[in-house]
Amino acid sequence: MSVHSLRIHARAEALADRLSVIIELWAPIHRDGLGRSIIESAEDIAAQIKRSYEARITDEKLHRLVLADECIQEAKHGIYRSINRALLDEHEGTMLTRSFRGLSISTIEFANAVLARDPEYRGQWRPWVERRRAWKLRAMADVVDDVADDIVDMGVDPTLEPQTCRVSGLMEWFDDAEEDQDDAAASPTSDATSENTSDTASDTASDAAKG
Repeated sequence: MSVHSLRIHARAEALADRLSVIIELWAPIHRDGLGRSIIESAEDIAAQIKRSYEARITDEKLHRLVLADECIQEAKHGIYRSINRALLDEHEGTMLTRSFRGLSISTIEFANAVLARDPEYRGQWRPWVERRRAWKLRAMADVVDDVADDIVDMGVDPTLEPQTCRVSGLMEWFDDAEEDQDDAAASPTSDATSENTSDTASDTASDAAKG
C-alpha cells in the first residue's frame, strides 16, 4: 500500500494546499513571515506521517507521529495569530482550527494503532500516546459541543438539533479513527523486536533537523 493511499496523509496534504491558497492572498509582509511559518508547519505534517509509515521500528514510527503532532500544534498556533491580526475572519479561522484538531486526533489514533501492533513495546512514546488519547476524548466532546452551539446560533430548535449533532459528530470522528487504524495496520513493519534506545531517538531527531 502506497503512502499516498493513506487517508490521514491525504487529509494533511489537502489542509496544507488549502492554507497555501489562502495565504497566497495575504500582503507580502504577512505572507512571507507568519504565512510562510504556517505553511512550513502544515507541509511538514504530511512529511512526518510519510516517514512514520515507511519506518520499520515501532520507536521511530511513533517518534515521527509525535513530530507530526507538534507540527499540527505549531500550525494551529499560527492560525490563532492570524485571527488576531485580522488576516483570517473568525469563521474561517474556526474551521481551520477544527480541521487541525481533527487531524491531531487522527494522528493520535494512528499512533495507537501502531502500538496495538506491537504490544511488547514499552518505549518512551507509549506514555505520550496514552496521554494524548485521554486528551482526544475530551477534544472530541469539545468539537461536538462547538458544532452543536453553531446549529443553535443559526436558529434551529435547540431541544433537538444539538443532540442530533452530537451523534453525527461523534460518528464522524469514530469513522476517521477506524480508517486511520486500518491504514496503520497496513504499514510496513520489521520482523525484528522493537527497540527503544537513546540512539534511535537521537537518529530520528537528527533526521528531522536535517529535513
